Amino acid sequence: MPFINKIADFVPVSRAFILNKMPEANAAYVKVYLYILALEGTHTEYSDIASALSMLESDVVNAVKYWCDKGVLSDNDGNISFGSEKTATTSKPAQPKPDEVKITVNKSDYTTSDVSDAVIAIPALRDMMAVSEELLQKPLNPSEMETLYWFYDGLGLSPEAVLMLIEYCVSKGKPRLSYAEKVALSWCERGLVTPEDISRYLRDSERENEDIKYITERMGIGGRPLASGEEEYFAKWMGEFNMSREMVLLAHEYCLMQTGKLSFPYIDKILERWNNDGIHTTSAAREEHTNHKSNTKKATPKGNEYEYTDLEQMLRGK
Repeated sequence: MPFINKIADFVPVSRAFILNKMPEANAAYVKVYLYILALEGTHTEYSDIASALSMLESDVVNAVKYWCDKGVLSDNDGNISFGSEKTATTSKPAQPKPDEVKITVNKSDYTTSDVSDAVIAIPALRDMMAVSEELLQKPLNPSEMETLYWFYDGLGLSPEAVLMLIEYCVSKGKPRLSYAEKVALSWCERGLVTPEDISRYLRDSERENEDIKYITERMGIGGRPLASGEEEYFAKWMGEFNMSREMVLLAHEYCLMQTGKLSFPYIDKILERWNNDGIHTTSAAREEHTNHKSNTKKATPKGNEYEYTDLEQMLRGK
């Protein structure tokens, strides 16, 4: 590798990384590594990297964790650096933890007079109420005004954040403050109180929903809403396991090959095995599947392959 005394239009990538680390890594993780390397000491947040690379912020966080586990990066009190070399660093986003969002006021603690006085005194609240009426396409009654004021004063949402909440509920076809209240509490539990945090969360959720739509269409179930149990599976696969849509579809392919039908529990077992083995690329998954199939053939009667696992017997009703 040539000697480099300053960053020009390129960055140095070690031969060891290319030959030993890159082949087994998720392509998105490699993209994150190269981008952070190009920052050359510039401090930034995961959200900025996610925006620049058109990725989920959770994927960026998982990529950094992956490289830390591989010894390529090191994490020192929230500062990410590349080994002991003088290279790029990035700070973790300062997002509030769920237990940092304290709900100290109940909605019932407010009176109509309290809300009226606040709306008169604070122009931003007057605007919030007026725009909320436009979004909900109805005049607000005193109880609804108290709920909106509670979002602001009790939950700590800014007027802009409250309007983002109402817009979200309307977009979901649920223009009701009873639904907005559930969403608001859920956001607060996640530490989502600022417009920036909410915007980032909604952007990430939209991308995830697009992936789920893509997967369900190819599963042949795209024409109906997902059941709550199915939604939980997708949240587990793409959230907890951080599996790409290609990985989920590959597991679906193997499910059809072995059972002849769509089975969320069967797909879940495949993805759980891959996740436990640290497998997050389709090439590694195909190799693992071949080895798993070969090993099971040796342990079962000829011709049965690995259809006699407890899971498959359960799926066939045996």
